[in-house]
Formats: sequence, structure tokens, C-alpha cells
Amino acid sequence: MLIKIIENIFLNNGYQIIQLEQHLSEFKSLLFVPENYESREEYFLVIEAITPSEKLTRYILNEGADALFETIRNNQKIDKAFPKNCTMVLCCEARKTPRDLILALEEDHYNFKKNVITYTDEEIQDLLVKLEASGHGKLTSAAINKAINSNSGETFSNFKKLGDSANNYYSLLMKIVIKLPFIQYTPAAQQMDDLEQNIRTNLTPEETSILERLTPLNEGMREEDLSSLLIEIWGNQQ
Repeated sequence: MLIKIIENIFLNNGYQIIQLEQHLSEFKSLLFVPENYESREEYFLVIEAITPSEKLTRYILNEGADALFETIRNNQKIDKAFPKNCTMVLCCEARKTPRDLILALEEDHYNFKKNVITYTDEEIQDLLVKLEASGHGKLTSAAINKAINSNSGETFSNFKKLGDSANNYYSLLMKIVIKLPFIQYTPAAQQMDDLEQNIRTNLTPEETSILERLTPLNEGMREEDLSSLLIEIWGNQQ
């Protein structure tokens, strides 16, 4: 289930679970708050159907979200910040969640702001393999960024080429980063080659001579002197 991976992310990025009874028997749900709650009064309710189906997802849209909201709001462990500052994160199997249903959920802000993360079994299995291979298996923000920026950006380039047909750990991580606002994506530092040196290396002797004569342009020239220089250089090339 995707909810286990999302739990991993929350617990390794400064959040803790508030223990609540499972209010909907056909769903698994987890409620998270920041470990330093006094500085960030926010809640995240993560929910996933035990046996995913379009019918159950539509139930959340039509009835389930309201029922969960009222039950949690009346719990003595929950303070007054909950009604105004809680996001519901729905984990939905992609093949059983039509596009129109995703849009309907995310456009419905009644009681909860709703973010939908779709997944395939292939994406989850691939990500679990990557986690096992990493040794520690903790999805910290740093670990997610390292995975996204892997292979000097080649992995991201391949992902862009595949588009919607991407179906691996990378496509799942990208969807998670987009839907969980506390995961800050940091692009890898670009290691730039010395552009001037590359240019000079590939110039012919004739082109090198022209470049050397154009060097004063970097130091600033009067307009009339610049015109004279360019006419002289290009005139001699005719």
C-alpha cells in the first residue's frame, strides 16, 4: 500500500502520528502533525482504501470525507486548528481512479483541502526495491532529492521523455513531491565546464585570430571604434 511509503516520508521529515481509531472499516487512515506543533499548526490526514476501487474513492468524495472530518474534529486529542488547517492526502490506484474523479476531489475544498496521489503496483514495487538497496530505507527530503537528481540529471531526462507512460520509482517520487508541500525539491548544482576554454579549443587558427581581435569588446568601446573594428575584421575575410 502506498500509505506505508507516505508514512515513511512523514515520520522522516519532522512529523508524528496522532493515534486515532480507524473510523471507516474499508480504509486505512493516518493523522500527522509536526513534531514541533507550536510553530506549525497543521494536520495531514492520509487515507487509502484497503481494497482500492473507484466506488470507494467516490464514497470519500460524496460522504466519507465529511464523516471523517466530524469524527476527528470531535476527538479530544484534536485542537481548534484542525478544522481550518488540515489537508487530506488520498492514495489512489491509478487504474481505478478516472481523471474526472481526481479533479473532482482536488477541486472540492469542503472540510479538507484534498491532494490525490495516484500509483501503480509497479511504481510501488520499484520504489521498495530502491529503498532496500539504499540500506537505511528512510525517505528523508535529502534522500528524495538525491534520488530525483541521480545520474547527473539523466534519470530526469528519461522521465520527461516517457511522460505519462513513466511507470517506475521515479514517476512515483515526482508525484509525491508535487503533492506533499513540505518536501522541498532542490535541483542539483550544475557543474559547468569552462565555456570559453571549450570554444577556444575547437576554433581554427583563423577563428582564433578573429576572437583575439574582438577581445576589446569585453572592455567597452565607443560606438564608432566598434564599427571600424568590425568592418576591418569582416572586410578582411571577404
